[in-house]
Amino acid sequence: MTIPVSVIMSAITAVLKYRGRVDTILSLNETTKGLPFRLPPAPKREDRSQFLRQMWVFFESPTGLAILHSRDRVTDFADVKAAVTNDLNPPAAKLNRCYTLYFEAADIPATLLASEGAGPGDLRALASSGPNTEMRLAYYVVESQRLSRNPVFARLALATVDTALEFLGENASSFIANPKTRVLVESVISEFAVKQDFDDFSIRTIYQSLLGSALFAALDNPDSLPNEAALKALFGALNDVRAAGRAEAGDAAGDKARADEFFARLITAEGFKDLTSSLFRQVASDPSFLSSDKAAKDVITATLNAFADGFPEILDGDKTAIFGVIEAGLAAGAQNVEGVLKGRIGDRPLITAVATAVAGSIGERAAANEFFRELGTGRIFAGIYQVALGAVASNPRALASTTALPPFATDLVTNLAQVLSDTPLKESFERETLRDIVSQSLVVLSDHPDLVARNNRFAATVVSAAFEAAGQAVGDGLQRDDVIAITDAALKSATNNLALVEMDERFRSVLVTVGGALGAEGVRPLLTRAGRKEALTASIRAVAANPAVWAGFDEADILQPLTVGIIDGLISDPTKLLSGPAMVEALRKSLTAVARRGGVLLAGDAVGHDELKNLLTLSLAAAEAEVGTSIDGENLPDFLERIILSYLAAPFTLAEGGSETFDSFIRGVIAQLDPAGADLP
Repeated sequence: MTIPVSVIMSAITAVLKYRGRVDTILSLNETTKGLPFRLPPAPKREDRSQFLRQMWVFFESPTGLAILHSRDRVTDFADVKAAVTNDLNPPAAKLNRCYTLYFEAADIPATLLASEGAGPGDLRALASSGPNTEMRLAYYVVESQRLSRNPVFARLALATVDTALEFLGENASSFIANPKTRVLVESVISEFAVKQDFDDFSIRTIYQSLLGSALFAALDNPDSLPNEAALKALFGALNDVRAAGRAEAGDAAGDKARADEFFARLITAEGFKDLTSSLFRQVASDPSFLSSDKAAKDVITATLNAFADGFPEILDGDKTAIFGVIEAGLAAGAQNVEGVLKGRIGDRPLITAVATAVAGSIGERAAANEFFRELGTGRIFAGIYQVALGAVASNPRALASTTALPPFATDLVTNLAQVLSDTPLKESFERETLRDIVSQSLVVLSDHPDLVARNNRFAATVVSAAFEAAGQAVGDGLQRDDVIAITDAALKSATNNLALVEMDERFRSVLVTVGGALGAEGVRPLLTRAGRKEALTASIRAVAANPAVWAGFDEADILQPLTVGIIDGLISDPTKLLSGPAMVEALRKSLTAVARRGGVLLAGDAVGHDELKNLLTLSLAAAEAEVGTSIDGENLPDFLERIILSYLAAPFTLAEGGSETFDSFIRGVIAQLDPAGADLP
């Protein structure tokens, strides 16, 4: 007979409240049979019928029903009720057993029975508040441990109490009493105890491991506990996974044991705690997820079953990776319930289909790529999966089909594997730091699903360019977070400007060239570590402003000398105003201005990189005389931008020491710096 969860919780509450006192009483009354309480003499058998109604009411209360379960008298009472309801004589033996238990358990004022070896005063002190019904219930449950046959009900209640005390300590009672947290324990009991065979030897260990992990997650997320629907999604899925594993094992005891062993390792892995915590946080931030607990359960079940026997060799059975995949999938599903969480490819959930496609592709790539295999930990696998899932969800018509998904996953994994294998960062960072950079960069890449869906090879190229450009500055102090920020800036620019995609490999070439130029010896004193990062991200924005022209510079083989010429001109600054933020802004404005007038440079007639370097050098020398009059650190970048734009609009010969023409040119540009001056030429 199924035990109501409310009845189990009554017993758990009672034991948590009174266990210490009951243990002491039992230890002082080892030779006493039955309850160690002095009760009024029980009515004789012929007088008992007048108590039938009181007994009926008592045993239908949560506490009375719990006591029936603790003494395995549920069937007796059910048969007595059935007979009375049908105007039949109840079975005498069963009726008497019910009466006996009722008179023993009813809330009748009494004193503690003194036993040999303990003084009456000592024992009475242990029960100074009187042995009420709740305390007697605790007694029945705790005493059951000492009986030859311990009912399932008592074993389940005690297993829950032991786990709660282990993880919650003195806070266990308040945790169970709080309706918000009590639902967590109720859900584990309902989905993974009541529906299981608790007589099965392994189930208690599995149940306690599962409950312990859930309690740990609750302690870790005290403000993010979900309600029953979300918990059912997780625990119900785990229930289904274990049931499926044991069903496949058939009648073979050894196979069932191995299935249980796999499941036990699954729920005790650190990743399970992370998954449970993530689920709590996800539901707390998006309540709409609660209406889709069945879909979430189907996703979790399908994903766990898919990986149970065929987990990618690259991960060497890393259970954390399974939970990382599920966590990423549920997070994406919560943001798009209809499209992602409820989406399907063939007969499988979309989330699971993408996971297995990516897993297969990662396994294939790892077999041929040693460095990628070494990096292929659970976090990186989950990151690549998250990138793929976002792309598929953003373009379901093109990608979410049984024919389109496998090649897309293969291309994406192949391109990312190439990026990771070729990155110069592997020469600059320890392996664990590199894993962290890669993992965080994949998270950033997953924030740009449209770019990945349109052209995942170019998306990988952008990441590669950011890594290579940043790698050249690592020796000067660039750190993990700087690399990720540069990657983010590059991806944002590519996502917001479709023309960058047309640059293809030339985008990488431009970014790497700029990064190398910024590493020049003369630049280092002018930029801090943070300044180097800002200079690279500013350069990315400048390229994104006019990508076709920058691609032209690269194609014409003037990219590198042009970039170096601009930077050499800037670092000649005698005003000493171009450093830190001012240098970053001057670089961005100069690169943007050069691209805006890039046609003149590409024509190759009158102006080249030497002229630009000379122009900036002469202009900064002229600006030195204007410092304190019309030039300061705030408007110097604007001055240089106007210099480049004006000069390229109407080039003229630059004399070594200047000329009347150049002096007139400078005066005209300075005049435009007035707040009320003309617009940019």
